[in-house]
Amino acid sequence: MSLNARLKKRFDWLRPIDEMEVALVRAATERPAGLDGRRLEVLRYALNLARLDAVPAPGGDVLVGAALTPFRERLVMTLRPWISETPGVVDLEELSAVTERVATITLRARAELLRTFAALLPEEVLEREVCEKALVVVAGGGGGAGYVYGGAFQLIDEVGRPPSMIVGTSIGSLLGLFRAKRQTMELAPLVSLSESLTWRNVFLRPRVKNRYGVPAALRLYLRKAIGHLFQHEGGERTLRMGELEIPFRVVVAGVYGGGLTHDLDYYEHLMDDVMASERVSWSTIRKTVGAAVGVLSEFVQRPAVLKEIVLGGDELTSQFDVVDAVGFSTAVPGLIHYDILREDPHMHAMMERLMEKHGVARLIDGGLVNNVPSRVAWTHVQRGDIGTRNAFILAMDCFAPQLARNLLMHPVQRLVRPQVSANAAFASFTKTFSNVLSPLDVVPDLKKIQVALRNGYAEMDTERRFLTAILRPLDPRAVAAFTST
Repeated sequence: MSLNARLKKRFDWLRPIDEMEVALVRAATERPAGLDGRRLEVLRYALNLARLDAVPAPGGDVLVGAALTPFRERLVMTLRPWISETPGVVDLEELSAVTERVATITLRARAELLRTFAALLPEEVLEREVCEKALVVVAGGGGGAGYVYGGAFQLIDEVGRPPSMIVGTSIGSLLGLFRAKRQTMELAPLVSLSESLTWRNVFLRPRVKNRYGVPAALRLYLRKAIGHLFQHEGGERTLRMGELEIPFRVVVAGVYGGGLTHDLDYYEHLMDDVMASERVSWSTIRKTVGAAVGVLSEFVQRPAVLKEIVLGGDELTSQFDVVDAVGFSTAVPGLIHYDILREDPHMHAMMERLMEKHGVARLIDGGLVNNVPSRVAWTHVQRGDIGTRNAFILAMDCFAPQLARNLLMHPVQRLVRPQVSANAAFASFTKTFSNVLSPLDVVPDLKKIQVALRNGYAEMDTERRFLTAILRPLDPRAVAAFTST
């Protein structure tokens, strides 16, 4: 069975179990009187044991999924009547009544598993995989709306669990990069972004050559704005993806050769009339957004011309320059052009190998192929990238349609919804932010950045108790202790 087929099979039976645990923990958090802590611990242990398939062990992955199938099926049959597939419908009182039965079959399944794999699976390895849940954060695209993620990351850090991996697209990759640099959250660099992210520093309109990106009205000089914040020790170069303290994945879109419906000159001059306007008016803004929607529609509605490429997850792209990764992921065709035109033999060789490997001719905004890349996060966890396959994937979406608040961007928001919806099943929980800056506010001043950080913190704070509960390590002795009382 190929890797993709095996992962698909794993997803099909794993997803319902993960949904049951999330629903159980949320219900118990909201109604703590309905289920005491000991019983919640037993039920969660059972679900996490049932979800095992490939367990990372000292000698390599131990495949236990088939051996657990009878237990898994019996557990689901026992719990399903009381944890409905309808979100939010959980009968805590009935679950309390069946906990003893669950504990009995769980102890039996655990003991049989340890006997069957005695030579391969030490008890402490099994317990770690069952009891410790990693946190993986996905940050989606959405222009200026994405600054809300900074405050969300701050709240997540207070919960007490640094992310084991961050996956980002577009603005989500920019904010994700700041978080991925260190295990400990550093808020000051985010606040200081207003000093470096100015139109004069970041966006210019010179006619420049292009090599790997699609030309546009504005050229993104991201290295000039944030490059100094991501210097390797000694300052001789920028950090590479594999050198960040938190594993980091960035989604970009590759355009196949022949995938552009216009010549490159068209994209470079798309906004000439708008940019030549002496003053910004409502009609000018509408014309700008209309042109942008047209170009984005051209790509989104022709998915066969695009290929999703994940930077940072393999031997080749682990050596990718972090600023270049974010730059390409935020390059909106027709509007924002990012490229590598400096003298950098390492990156030029890297780009040539990358383009050849994927058969693409240009790189553009990752949001066109995967605006909230939960599937990428799930796949990389299941590949074993973070040393465990027991992970809570928290997806953050700042670009959900809000007609009343973002009338101009509403058509673009609707364009990407189908692929966002398709990815939602791969997240344990998706947090959709509503109190965000305008997507057009890509270079906010200090006051707006502070507002965005406060809003992100406040909206994520509503999930504090749930996140604290779902990420709290389980007691490996809980099941045995419950049955002995």
